[in-house]
Amino acid sequence: MKGFPYNIGCKPKVGLRVPLTMTFTIHIHYLLIFRMRRFTISILSLITLLLSACTQKDDQGLDKQNKVQHLRISAEVKAQDTRSIDYKLVNNRVRYSLGNKTQISVYTCIYEGSRLLFNERLNWTVKDDKKTLSFDGDINFTASVTNPNSLRILAVIGDATGTPTDLTLAPAYSEGQVIPLLSTTTPTTINVPYIMEAKLARDLGGHWIPQGENKTFKPYGHLLRVRMINKTGAAVTVTGVSSNRVLADGIQFHPRLRELKRKEYNTPLNLKLSREVTIANDQTAGETFLLWVPRLDESGTYHRLDLTLKDVESSRLYTMMRIPKGTVDYMDGVIYKAEVTLYKTAIPNPLSLLSEDVINKEGTDFVNLRNTFQIDNLATYNGAGKVGYFKHADAINRFCVEDTYPSTGGVNWHLPDFFEWNTILYDPRNAAGTGYTDREERVRVKVGVGSQASLRGAYSYWKTISYKVHIPNDAKDTYTPRPGDPARPTIKTGKSFYILSFASASVQLPDDKTPHRFPREETNINRYAFRYTLHEDRFVITCVPIGIQNIAVTDLPNLPALFSSKAAVSRIIPFYGISNASPFTYKDNTAGNRRIIDYVTNTRDETGERIIAAFSAPTNKVLPYPLDIAFPVALFKKVTE
Repeated sequence: MKGFPYNIGCKPKVGLRVPLTMTFTIHIHYLLIFRMRRFTISILSLITLLLSACTQKDDQGLDKQNKVQHLRISAEVKAQDTRSIDYKLVNNRVRYSLGNKTQISVYTCIYEGSRLLFNERLNWTVKDDKKTLSFDGDINFTASVTNPNSLRILAVIGDATGTPTDLTLAPAYSEGQVIPLLSTTTPTTINVPYIMEAKLARDLGGHWIPQGENKTFKPYGHLLRVRMINKTGAAVTVTGVSSNRVLADGIQFHPRLRELKRKEYNTPLNLKLSREVTIANDQTAGETFLLWVPRLDESGTYHRLDLTLKDVESSRLYTMMRIPKGTVDYMDGVIYKAEVTLYKTAIPNPLSLLSEDVINKEGTDFVNLRNTFQIDNLATYNGAGKVGYFKHADAINRFCVEDTYPSTGGVNWHLPDFFEWNTILYDPRNAAGTGYTDREERVRVKVGVGSQASLRGAYSYWKTISYKVHIPNDAKDTYTPRPGDPARPTIKTGKSFYILSFASASVQLPDDKTPHRFPREETNINRYAFRYTLHEDRFVITCVPIGIQNIAVTDLPNLPALFSSKAAVSRIIPFYGISNASPFTYKDNTAGNRRIIDYVTNTRDETGERIIAAFSAPTNKVLPYPLDIAFPVALFKKVTE
């Protein structure tokens, strides 16, 4: 049977993203082979498709009249870079280049209604004008066409698999990837998905033409041109960036719904900059870099880019990210200016000062049993070379003076007093035996005081601070200590409660020794958020700097990204318990002692009573303890900056 050609013509598209006239010409020959009962479409002449341009918002120097920046696209046919697009700086604006490539690999689909007839990755030719793609070749359908009027072409520039109704797009980034700084000479290559979907219908002249708006390859997602601002108080050198739910691990695209759905990374994605960038304090870096994201969250707090610094402890750093977008929602194919401002708290992350492990039975080093500890098998953590239990006086004599230990190198450690424990140990209850209530309280704290706790060192912090407590309803539970006892409140296993601490305090708290020893904190620049998660055999505490960000304690359960940021510090608090019988080497695992750990402090209260730091499933508290028994020892690190 002789084939019959259809000429497909396309008028210029009017709108924001299509600035130039295009032609769209397909000669389709239907070769009906009755014996084989299949259709072959031979696309013998050019398919010419103008690629829709990414636009740039007027915050990049454009005027207010939606002036369009033309996108030029290229993807040379080679294994490692078939589907990528190049971006360069021209007069400090991001431009796009197709100039050096001859072909682009395009995931090409043709379907009749919702029935898939063809899907393969084809190499489309980049024409001399560097704005047009063409294809000339034969494709074989998998089934006969029953209604040619419902034919639809879907083409994707990008690493896509799946079907036209449910495409999976590969992530544009991987762990450790190097991100080029934008340059006038070296391109930034990004796997940005460009998608064209066009319905084929017959016009009055009997020609097949694409219908509707979708006659071009359109970019999906957003491009962020990232500018870095330094507000830490000193010059910094940036070596990388960590994506905390900004970039995506993969994307699902639904053409009919015109939407991308993100797949999140389980942990932050760490990227390296192509070279170090030094930024003076209170200045904006001259260098910028480009990132592609499928979708941005409208709330502004869900996503975060953290900066990696050279020779700076990350646990005191946090960023505030601003992406101006005007009055409309974030739009596909638009380049947005993202400002990432870096801050640093004036005090160390308080949880970072707590040792990760307790002192061993011999008192000679820390012992790491976190991965082998079994709460009901005492042999896994009691005995020679394992957890040490020390009486109050013995612990003060042996560990109060700063010292180093073999497993931690040259770091100096000391036995903390209860003001230091106050920085990380917060009680979810109002009072013993009562339920859990959200509230605000004040407490006296010391940070970085060293072994001579009565002296103010260069890095010490003595303040009355306020903190807020939030216990989500699904975290509240009860337990019965012994048969016949009344039910008491406890945190539900597997759940968390939250603290927002180091906030400004209304007035200072009195002190028994010096009236003004703990002046009130007057700012929120040192705020830290804590998450306490209870497990069967341990607490896991995570602490992250919040500073001046507009975050309330009740927001914290809905912001998991904060607690997985680069600045987050975690400590595992195993329930090693206490030892209340000579020779004080084994945990008392009876009754209410099973899910607890009480630490020695170097402090007695005004009456001379010993002070301990107690963690348990129902509560955490610094409190007097009258019995002369033995407790595990954790130490605090000496602050050196």
